[in-house]
Amino acid sequence: MNPVLQEAIELLTPKVSGILEGRVRLIIKDEGALLLTREGASVDADPDAAVDVTMTASEAVFRGIFSGDTNPVVAAMTGRLKLNGSMARALKVGEIMTG
Repeated sequence: MNPVLQEAIELLTPKVSGILEGRVRLIIKDEGALLLTREGASVDADPDAAVDVTMTASEAVFRGIFSGDTNPVVAAMTGRLKLNGSMARALKVGEIMTG
């Protein structure tokens, strides 16, 4: 497995397990995609499956969000984080990822 995706799965699974409502796709440019659900984080094996929101950014932007150094709202407003779908869900996911 891609080490960047594996690291993200290990970091995000405890943050989203039992907390996240719905389905969120994280696309890490040049690395791959993850699916976040109430069960945890996993490699997104079905890119055509419906999700509530898709978040797309570089590895560096996601690392900043995960560490709390980058505010996901600011990243979205400056175009470094692309969002598609439910903005309410995106805001909640941003809170979970930085927490």
